Amino acid sequence: MTFGKCIVCGNDANGALVEDTLMIRTIRAAKQKAGIAKNNTLVVCQNCTEAHAKRRHNFERKWATHLVMGVGLVLLIVGLPLILGGVFSLTGFIFAPLIAIFIALLALFDYAPPLAAGAAPSASTAAKMESATAASHAPASRSAPPKPRHSAKSKKR
Repeated sequence: MTFGKCIVCGNDANGALVEDTLMIRTIRAAKQKAGIAKNNTLVVCQNCTEAHAKRRHNFERKWATHLVMGVGLVLLIVGLPLILGGVFSLTGFIFAPLIAIFIALLALFDYAPPLAAGAAPSASTAAKMESATAASHAPASRSAPPKPRHSAKSKKR
């Protein structure tokens, strides 16, 4: 546990240390150049651990979705005309990856940094996240098991 500023609720508290990622370093550098940097130690307090885990999970899902959409767009803009016998477009070849990168970077608006390596969330929080994920992917249960079907031959006996 480290004392610092919670990134979820904004309070000064003891909590799990947040990893110093490229995004955090970039924000700190921009704030230092602007002269508004406070250089707080970033943590996630015990009360906010579950909320941070949900935010991080949502960010990772959005990041993957945006990457898939970007790659799909590149394949459509560059590959489809080639497959259908169209004319190769140099502008499409140049701008499709740029648009795909822009789409992928849109996911960074929901960025939630990971916790430092030694500061993983508590076991109860991890178990709750796994059970919630498993429950959301489980098939819907029926109220009663289906009745067995009898064939026409079994009724004649």
